[in-house]
Amino acid sequence: MLSRRWTVHRRALALKQRALPLSLAFLFHALLTVCLWVLPFLIAFATPSFWVKEGYYYEVPRTHFKHQLVAMFEGPGTLLTWSTVPEWNSLQSAHLRLPSVKAREVDNNYDGITDEFHASVAMPLVGSESITHVYAMLLFQYDLKDRIRLAMETAIYVDEANSAGDHSVLTVQGDMHLAQRRPLNHRAHRTIYNTTDLFEDMNGDFASVLYKYHIRNETTQIYPKYTFWGTYDEGVPQPSLSQFKLVLQLKIPQQRVIYQPGFFETMKFGWVQYMAVFWLVWGVFYVVRWAVFGHFLLDTYCVYDRIPNKDF
Repeated sequence: MLSRRWTVHRRALALKQRALPLSLAFLFHALLTVCLWVLPFLIAFATPSFWVKEGYYYEVPRTHFKHQLVAMFEGPGTLLTWSTVPEWNSLQSAHLRLPSVKAREVDNNYDGITDEFHASVAMPLVGSESITHVYAMLLFQYDLKDRIRLAMETAIYVDEANSAGDHSVLTVQGDMHLAQRRPLNHRAHRTIYNTTDLFEDMNGDFASVLYKYHIRNETTQIYPKYTFWGTYDEGVPQPSLSQFKLVLQLKIPQQRVIYQPGFFETMKFGWVQYMAVFWLVWGVFYVVRWAVFGHFLLDTYCVYDRIPNKDF
């Protein structure tokens, strides 16, 4: 037993096939090796999204109503308005009327972040006045703090019309969502829209305020939006035509934030795409290489790692 030799290691007998540099076998080997590394890149590059140009993530924004608004109520022969901007009120003094304004922010899960926003603007009416068109813009502070650092003053704009003049309540419901024209830089600490007031230098021109807000890269909008023109106020069983009330009910869900990925994220995504194709190409080339050299279709010199049946 002590003189018996035990197997302590085992390996396959390796056969090496060698070829001269200018032989067909060598050229075939070189071509196959180059294609093995280059072809997966060409295939991956030809497919969409090899270099990722946009990324996105979800975040619940921190929003707060800034208690600034402009509201206009139009009807046949009627124009009523009020705002928190003294210059606007002064310029629109002929149409100025004081409404009852209520606003509240709701934090359903007590995490310090607003989940819902409710507001109402009740404009008193006199005589036969009726309202068929409502404009309103409310300003909010909007902040993102996770991957993208963003702080801005933003707005929610309401523009609704109804040809019938026998309504006393307009209810607007929906979700407050971030809208972007272009992705944000992944290192952004963006405050460009946090330093100016949208209502500055309004000079009675509400269209200029809308244009200034529209051309921004980041805005907010109501989507989806549901509107209802009614004749009954909340909790009031009979129509109330002595006033017209705008009711705004917003939910603030997770926002889809689009950004430009950094260098390492782009390379990581490209590497994953490359390797996914590489292993497929490697499997095909392995079969081709084995078929050519295993069946000796090209002239090569065969060399063994060791002499068969010889003990070391």
